Amino acid sequence: MRNKALSLDRTFEILLSFGFSQTEARIYTHLASKGPAKARDIIDSLNMNKQQLYRSLKKLRQRRIVDCSGFPATFHAEPVDQVLIMLMNKKHEEAQVIEEKKADLLCIWKSINMKKSDKDN
Repeated sequence: MRNKALSLDRTFEILLSFGFSQTEARIYTHLASKGPAKARDIIDSLNMNKQQLYRSLKKLRQRRIVDCSGFPATFHAEPVDQVLIMLMNKKHEEAQVIEEKKADLLCIWKSINMKKSDKDN
């Protein structure tokens, strides 16, 4: 049991490093380890505020990390391997945007520094 708790703690830390909020990481870890759950069950298990839960679930659903079905809604975590692929793709896209804007930014920065050095002389 102790190893499972340590593994869940480590999973939580890794999710935080991927940009999850603490609440989002708690919810995802709970759903991924325990399986699908209704909002009331998540609130009770995680001792969480209802508004806080729904705000975080909305963000997780927008990012396609958690989904829901049925009425009342049952929430479930997308598989960890799929979430990792989505997160990697997103980071890759962000890196491409930076790369695309790099030359423009460096050119602008160079012209700013030239103007500054002209004023200093």
